[in-house]
Amino acid sequence: MEMKAKRSRRLGKKVLVASLTLLVCLGIGELFVRARFGSPLPERLPILEVRANPFRGWEMVGGKVHYTYRYPVHLNALGLRGKEIGEKDSEELRILALGDSLIYGQGVPDDATLPAYLEAELARSLGDGRPVTVVNSGHRAYDTRQELGLLEELGERIAPDVVILFWFGNDFFERDIDGTFERLSESGPIAFDVGAPMEGGVELRWKLRQLLRRSALLMFIHDLVGKEQLDELTDEVAREGLERLRGYLERFRSLADERGFLPIVCVIPTAASVRAGRRDREPDRSVLRLAGEMGFSTFDLFEPLASIEGGPPTVPFDGHYAPEANHAMAEGLAAFLAGLLSD
Repeated sequence: MEMKAKRSRRLGKKVLVASLTLLVCLGIGELFVRARFGSPLPERLPILEVRANPFRGWEMVGGKVHYTYRYPVHLNALGLRGKEIGEKDSEELRILALGDSLIYGQGVPDDATLPAYLEAELARSLGDGRPVTVVNSGHRAYDTRQELGLLEELGERIAPDVVILFWFGNDFFERDIDGTFERLSESGPIAFDVGAPMEGGVELRWKLRQLLRRSALLMFIHDLVGKEQLDELTDEVAREGLERLRGYLERFRSLADERGFLPIVCVIPTAASVRAGRRDREPDRSVLRLAGEMGFSTFDLFEPLASIEGGPPTVPFDGHYAPEANHAMAEGLAAFLAGLLSD
């Protein structure tokens, strides 16, 4: 009996030592990952709410405030991020920025999005005192077809002088606009990240996930084993995407001719391609060539991002560009636009 008790005590000590060793290793791992990659940003409620839209499948619910991580997002009456859009002043230069979450500004404050920085930088670059407004129409997960749907729906109301179509590699993966519109018409508004109204068990599960998201180590492991959408961008998908894009650019050109704005195509590279110095990357170069051959003014945001020492910073464990990167892109694009508009 005594021998059995001793064995039990020895086993207990071994389990305790193993547990303490594991905790120490996990703690060291957590500290290392935070020092190397940063700390995960906390999520806050309310999160983005969307509803049905026949032109785009879904739209943000206008006039509300939601959060992108810890930063509030203020939506105007049109359901776009930013200030209310009034009647255009006779001297005003108005630019509409079409894009996805990189333009919307996932993970950054209202005044640190690419369009917000572009508005300030372009006014400075032009230097003629005329008011400049850059309308941020970015929506999370939008593709080119949805962005052009927004232009068709809201373009006359916004009355832009310039429209910039921001293209990113995952735009080749298209959304089911009709199917999404039907589902949301039946369900009513939903929280974007959970695909359902934020209530009851859905809200509880979301809150439990946020507890896990506090760990940089767990987020690192999640990202390590996870698969990015761009990892599935095969040559065949790119070829089919380019062919569809040709049709979308023809539609973009028709809208520009009909409504009298200057259309511009701008390509946003991935942070990984910039850090690797891949100026010859595909399919970005193919998109720029196609747009150029079709007569569009084009701008590649690779060089502004490459000018940042150490590479463009991104939101920790998210991948969207951080404020410094948005500012660098805005500076480069503002210089390009100032030259284009002064010709």
